[in-house]
Amino acid sequence: HVPAAPASVTAPPNATLSTPFTVGWSASSTATSYTLQQTDTNNGTVATKYTGSGTSASVNEGLPGYYTFEVKACNASGCSGWRGAPGMTDVERSGGPQTIPIPVSGSSQ
Repeated sequence: HVPAAPASVTAPPNATLSTPFTVGWSASSTATSYTLQQTDTNNGTVATKYTGSGTSASVNEGLPGYYTFEVKACNASGCSGWRGAPGMTDVERSGGPQTIPIPVSGSSQ
């Protein structure tokens, strides 16, 4: 039988650019492997981030933005549907959002 999708998937709400973070999921009985995919919510780009028998993966994102994560469970009979982590992961530059100071003209003294 095809395995059921993992019951839960967890990803952090925030992460720092180019710093590894963990996405985890619950084991699905009869699954022999899992595939983790990431979607860039800005442009819809989907990338496979992990394929293997573990129930977590280290992700290291090089571009700031908002990402969603989904996992499917597979065995010799096929693969489950995708199960997504709730919410999105906000990947930011170190120190949070970057701001550019704007000079103030015409100050009075």
